[in-house]
Amino acid sequence: MNIQELLSRYNLTTRPALYNRLDFLCMKLSKDSNGKAFATNEQLKELDDLHKHIKAGNRMSTFLKPSNVEILDTPNEHITRQSSRQSTKQFTRQYSEQSNRQSSESISSSNIKAEELLEVLVGAIALSINPQNNTLEKYRVLDECRSKSWLLTSKDIQQILGQRPRRKKGCNHCVIGGWRFNIVTKSGNQYLWNVSRAEFHN
Repeated sequence: MNIQELLSRYNLTTRPALYNRLDFLCMKLSKDSNGKAFATNEQLKELDDLHKHIKAGNRMSTFLKPSNVEILDTPNEHITRQSSRQSTKQFTRQYSEQSNRQSSESISSSNIKAEELLEVLVGAIALSINPQNNTLEKYRVLDECRSKSWLLTSKDIQQILGQRPRRKKGCNHCVIGGWRFNIVTKSGNQYLWNVSRAEFHN
């Protein structure tokens, strides 16, 4: 069916109106021996379906386009099935590769966090098994601070003894493990303490 016949078939007055439908369907008309364009029976069926859709009051943009899969003759039908299976396999492989990449990136990120956490845990265990400051070393440090009248922050004391000094209500000192810590002043949000040996009375 040539252009003029198509225009008459679909009650179209201009060629652009017809070409608009052809473009929407991604359809390219064939040409006869005289170089005149014509629609094949298969193309005509698609154009008829689109015309019915528009005639029913629907927009052309809402028309469901037919699949572009080419249906071969029955003797070669296995080729179409094989191509379809290959396309499916290719899509599945691409999706699988993409999923694997995303999973690998997620796992890598998790591994980094896990490694950081493991490093902290190993460090804590190592310190508990082989403490850097044993009891005698703590005494030496505190005795030097006492003899040189160094002032220690609450954080310093916590690093040396493993616990933060806490004064009782109404007192300006605390005793930890035979050492007395007295509040001298305050620096920022921390107290400054001097250290002396605690005296115990019977």
